[in-house]
Amino acid sequence: MASKVDALGWENWERMWFFVEQECIFYNGKQGTVRDRKKIGDMFTAIPQSFQNGIDAFGFENWERLWFFKGDQYCFYNAKAQEVRESRKIKDQFTRLPDDFKKGVDALGWESWERMWFVKGERIVFYNAKDNEVRSENLLKQQFTKLPPAFQKGLDAFGFENWERLWMFKGEQYCFYNAKAQEIREVRDIKAQFPGVLEPQPYMA
Repeated sequence: MASKVDALGWENWERMWFFVEQECIFYNGKQGTVRDRKKIGDMFTAIPQSFQNGIDAFGFENWERLWFFKGDQYCFYNAKAQEVRESRKIKDQFTRLPDDFKKGVDALGWESWERMWFVKGERIVFYNAKDNEVRSENLLKQQFTKLPPAFQKGLDAFGFENWERLWMFKGEQYCFYNAKAQEIREVRDIKAQFPGVLEPQPYMA
């Protein structure tokens, strides 16, 4: 069994995109079932080789605008046409991110093009990509004041559903958090809430 989720793209509760090592797991969170499971390179057939295993973060804007992050690079991808829109260094697109974030991020919570949440180490940067400006920068424990200590540094993945429903992943656990009320909704094992994500399963045709 895999030990962690590498990245998560949030489309909606019934359409979640988990990345685990070389796999992409398309998931129905409402039903707790795997909708599709393929190697990243088979799901996104034109993705560069370097993004086909162990990506750091993923942002789902829409089916034609997907953002893959690995190391100091990102790949902007059109899944509808199965083509790379561009592949560049993070520093060339997100020019106002702090220097250490330009070298790589741990996780990304995608709200909108003007509201992106980049996580690295114990810090979180709220970013407006449209205007290329930092909206705020905080420690995770300052931004989310009731976050358990285990989730205050080095998140593996971050899913932004809405301000009252945030999903943070670390190791084999996740924390479901209400940022509006600053309270934990639950902390559980990933396999209990999302069975089939970390457990080995055959690929789907």
